[in-house]
Amino acid sequence: DDGLLAFAVADVYDKGVGAALYMALFRSLLRISLQQAPPGQPAAQRLERAVAFTNDYVATVHARDNMFATTFVAIVDPASGRMDYINAGHDAALLLRQGQVQSQSLPPQGLALGMMAGQAHRACCTRISAGDRLLVYSDGLPEALSPQNQDFGEERVREAVAWPADSPQTLLTSIRCALDSHVGDREPHDDVTLLCLFHSVPGRSSVPSNGASRTRWPS
Repeated sequence: DDGLLAFAVADVYDKGVGAALYMALFRSLLRISLQQAPPGQPAAQRLERAVAFTNDYVATVHARDNMFATTFVAIVDPASGRMDYINAGHDAALLLRQGQVQSQSLPPQGLALGMMAGQAHRACCTRISAGDRLLVYSDGLPEALSPQNQDFGEERVREAVAWPADSPQTLLTSIRCALDSHVGDREPHDDVTLLCLFHSVPGRSSVPSNGASRTRWPS
């Protein structure tokens, strides 16, 4: 109702059905916490509150399972381009400004969620201006292996965010095709999650698109 846009990309430790169930739990906890924030609460405080609740719940209630998730969660104001975010142990998100990938991307500031109760995650702030792009991804992308055991690589991911594209979905399709070509017939050892956001018009931010050949969350 306040016109803000929230999104998250997370990667749960381990694989299989158990990890998938925990992914659903992390997603639900974050969503509920963000939706129940007091009216008018600043975005940074909303994020810190939601992340703290999610982290402490998993770390205490499910401590025996030793499950945790690297998480990038953000709130964007489409009107101003302001983005408050928390990166909890996740791969650094890439921000493209004026055609150049920023050397100082959006790196992790703390441990993955669920590892330790009581850990503090402080929200950071950046601005996505007209023409900028944001790419958030899981480690399954740079670590994807070819039949020759060559990984897709961080450098190729940094190049990919600047590929010609008129929409987030177009860029994600290009990355997916490049990834499929790289992997070939090799059985994937990890799934891949991608989320891309374009700010194409002053005062408006395009809706994030997500997708890959093997996508976990968001859906």
